Amino acid sequence: MRNPNRAAFFLIALILTVLSACSDISFEGKANDVPTAGQIRIGFEPGDSFLVSQWLYIFHSQYPKASISPVFEEKETLIALLLTDSLQGIFIHDTFSMEEQNWLADKKNATVNEIVMGSTSPVFVASKNSEIRQISFQDVATWNTDQIKSIAVRSRNCSEEQAIQRYINRIVADTVKQRKHPYGKIRREIFPTDKDIIEYVATHSNAIGVVSLNAIADKRDSLSMALQRLVRILPVQNERGDFHLPFHSQISAKQYPIIQPLVSYETQGYPGLVKGFVIYANSQAGQALLQKSGLLPANYQGRKIQIDIN
Repeated sequence: MRNPNRAAFFLIALILTVLSACSDISFEGKANDVPTAGQIRIGFEPGDSFLVSQWLYIFHSQYPKASISPVFEEKETLIALLLTDSLQGIFIHDTFSMEEQNWLADKKNATVNEIVMGSTSPVFVASKNSEIRQISFQDVATWNTDQIKSIAVRSRNCSEEQAIQRYINRIVADTVKQRKHPYGKIRREIFPTDKDIIEYVATHSNAIGVVSLNAIADKRDSLSMALQRLVRILPVQNERGDFHLPFHSQISAKQYPIIQPLVSYETQGYPGLVKGFVIYANSQAGQALLQKSGLLPANYQGRKIQIDIN
C-alpha cells in the first residue's frame, strides 16, 4: 500500500521546486521580458534627455524589476540600431512614411507599431548680446548679413535641421531656390549636446543655435532653466507673416511654424517591456511629465473660448 504521507511529501517538494524556479526567472534576452520587468534598451533623441530621465525614474520606481537603458543618438543612428536588434524601441521626432514602415517591417519580419506621444519643435537661440532678434525664412536677406556667422547644431542630420529644411521646402516652391536658400549655406558648428550648443552661443554674439524644445522649456528642471537664462529664445515667422515663440499655446494653435511629432516605434511581437513603457509614456502620468517638460502632449485637451464681456 502506498504511503499517503510520502506522496504528500513528494507533492509539496514538487510545488516548492516549481516556485523556486519561478523566483529565479531571468528577464533577460529576447521574448523573456514582460510589460513590467526585464532588461532592454530604448533609443531616444539627445534633445529629450530631461524628459526621458524623469520618465525612467518614475517607471523604474513603480516597477523595480524593470531595467530600461536609454541610448541617446540622432534619428538615423537609432533606426540603424533598431534594425540590428541593438535597441528594442525608439522615440524620434519624425514619422515614418508607409513605404518606410513597410521597409522596416520587411527588414525586421515584424509589425511596426507607431504611437504619437506629443509634439515638440526646434528652438532658435542667440546670445543676449546679439543683434539677432527674430528668425524669418521668407526674408532671405536676413541670412545674408554679417550678423549670423555660424549656426550651432548637434549634427547636420539631426531631426531639428531636417524639420527646418522641410519647412523651407514648403514655403519655397522652386526646387532650385530651395537648394540655394542661404540658411543652408551658413557654416555649421557641431556640438554633442544641446547644453554645449547653448553655452557656445551664449558667448558668440554672431552665432545662433538650434536645440530641442525640451532643453530650455522644463520650468521645474534647474538645469533647463539655467540654460534658458543664458540665451535669448528667438521668435520665428510663420507663413502668415507673424512671429511666434515655441511654447505650448503657439504650438497647439499651430502658430509656431516648425512643429515635430514625438513618436515611438517598436517591433516587439509580444507584450514585453517596450510595450509596457510605451503605454506608461502615453498614460495620463506620462503625458503630464511630457507637458511639464515643455512639450505638447498628444492627448492635450483644451480650446480657447472668447468671452464677450459686453
